[in-house]
Amino acid sequence: MTILPNISFGLGCMGMSQWYGPTDEVESVATIQEALDSGNPYLDSAEAYGPFTNEILIGKAVRKRRHDAFIATKFGFPMIQPDGSHLPADSSPDHIRHVVDESLRRLQTDHIDLL
Repeated sequence: MTILPNISFGLGCMGMSQWYGPTDEVESVATIQEALDSGNPYLDSAEAYGPFTNEILIGKAVRKRRHDAFIATKFGFPMIQPDGSHLPADSSPDHIRHVVDESLRRLQTDHIDLL
């Protein structure tokens, strides 16, 4: 069991994948790396960010230094997929297991620190 480290602030990564204008993967990975280098391990994501692409981005950024990162991700939001189809909110036990498996795959890790 991972205990939440003493963190006074975190890096919200949503804007690296959507909402605030054009995104830049190279710049976003560099920002995440700088946060880790500066002693800020807390990275906040969600499957809905992108959707799905924010977790992929974080996975790329921390792949070689997962031990330095504390990853929080969320699920259960209704989402509109890139093809325009809708995914309803779903927090059923079976869906949670599926979501966690998919988040682990996208994040390229064997654990999520905070779900």
